[in-house]
Amino acid sequence: SIKIIRPELKLEKVLSVGDAQVRLKGYADLVEERGGKTSILDYKTGKTEKNDIIKFDIEEITKEEKYKQPLQLLTYAYLLNGNLPASTPPYRCGIVSLQSAATNNECTFSFEVDKELLDIFSKKLVSLFEEIFNSEISFTQTEDDKHCKWCDYNVICGRGSSEN
Repeated sequence: SIKIIRPELKLEKVLSVGDAQVRLKGYADLVEERGGKTSILDYKTGKTEKNDIIKFDIEEITKEEKYKQPLQLLTYAYLLNGNLPASTPPYRCGIVSLQSAATNNECTFSFEVDKELLDIFSKKLVSLFEEIFNSEISFTQTEDDKHCKWCDYNVICGRGSSEN
């Protein structure tokens, strides 16, 4: 049986990184209970690569753009963990590809997130923010100009023209 817990669920948690506090938040498109397990689903209208979702490398998840969708889902699982009554791992995290559904192909690509994976991911998040906050590590601008189109700071560097 399927029980919808909440569509557009706002998730928020504070992550301690050394002396700093980082507030993480996001909106999961749909959180439901299916077969006794909490499912976190995100709907995508654009291109979705099944293998990048179900076969991601946890060691590279914060470094490889191709893993942005499992990174998003793992972040939602991290934020959800302990924030809803009876919401504990394992979670089923999935992308629903509307583009695939429109062509009558398989449209839901999912993976399971157990406590061990959440613990590893939590450490990866802390490590990522430690690197961001480390003044000994130089900031380097992206090499992919496509990212500049959406950057809030593109007017400073001049790389965010509408031609990107």
